Amino acid sequence: MRIKKTSQYIEGGASLSTVYGTSNTDGYTQSYINGMANAITICLSSNQSATISSSYGAQNINFDKIYFSTGNKLTFDSTNHCIVIGSGVHHIEINASTVIANGNNNTSDRYLYCYKDTTNVGQTYYLNAVPTNQHYPLCITPFITEVAEGDKIYIKISSGQAETISVKGASTPRTYLTVKVID
Repeated sequence: MRIKKTSQYIEGGASLSTVYGTSNTDGYTQSYINGMANAITICLSSNQSATISSSYGAQNINFDKIYFSTGNKLTFDSTNHCIVIGSGVHHIEINASTVIANGNNNTSDRYLYCYKDTTNVGQTYYLNAVPTNQHYPLCITPFITEVAEGDKIYIKISSGQAETISVKGASTPRTYLTVKVID
């Protein structure tokens, strides 16, 4: 269906007030089209330490807050810190971002992974040229993947060496995972 905005009505006769809605989260207003969008963003509400126990080992980012959610096809599993796919969903768009502080080890690469259950479906990395105790972002650009009901979407952080990494969180998401239903 093609939606065309006119001065007060959407093509087909629906009033703008019945089509557009807003959700106010942490003082930010997010617009969406009622009944058409199924999306969720989860984030960290405060900083988290991720202990990487071995070279290229990965640690889950323990998301603890829903920043924004619309629709009923995606849910936040607060026990496993992930997004769970609901029934009737076949493809999703995923993007994720974090800000991390380099620990005492500034000679190792850092990775941000996206997992669907136990399968790595997306990743990005930062090479080792960052000074100790400096902040820097890692971002997974949006991509589309196939899913089934019950699949769990996780984000993990990794390092080329064993170390503890500070993962930044705040009321304005510095570290987040967004999933949007495509079909």
